[in-house]
Amino acid sequence: MSETPERYAQDNGEPFPDQQLAEIHSTIRQLEERDYEFSERSNLLLDQITQTSDSLNSLVKTINNYVVEVRAEREAERERLGLIEMRLDAERERILACEERFNIMQQNIERLLQYWKIVTQVMVVVAMTKGFAV
Repeated sequence: MSETPERYAQDNGEPFPDQQLAEIHSTIRQLEERDYEFSERSNLLLDQITQTSDSLNSLVKTINNYVVEVRAEREAERERLGLIEMRLDAERERILACEERFNIMQQNIERLLQYWKIVTQVMVVVAMTKGFAV
């Protein structure tokens, strides 16, 4: 049925039959309807694809913004941790200095105790030599 009416007339020497012409017109109308339905569905799909693409672009922007925020927060946390580590190091140094002072004080106390022990012993000896009862 791919013949055109002109071709049929040339090949057969007579006009194209009305019934075949009606079938061809019917087939053409069906094809045009299918083509219209197809184009409508295609347009709907294209709209959905466009909406999906826009949604994805929006999500990508949101994710990128979130990543930027998270990176900035992590950088700020690194800086805060650096400051905390510096403070911790300073506190450790202060603690070490206090421990050194404590050790020095403890040594001085031990020396003073030894000194007073010696002084006490000397006082006892002096008292005994002078005739005091101890």
